[in-house]
Amino acid sequence: MPVDEAALAPAALGDADEAFLTSSTREVQPIGRVDGHALPAAPGPTSDKLGALLTELIARVPDP
Repeated sequence: MPVDEAALAPAALGDADEAFLTSSTREVQPIGRVDGHALPAAPGPTSDKLGALLTELIARVPDP
């Protein structure tokens, strides 16, 4: 999956179609609201796909 990495101001989240957090304990966690503003897709296609890929990876490699 192609990725662009860039520093963004927190206000840019309000213009996002989709947002998510990732961590080792929460895996891929969609973000539904930013400062009271609902994002159009939560979960969206990217967070769904990444969540499924991570679940598949964990099943294949349980102890990295």
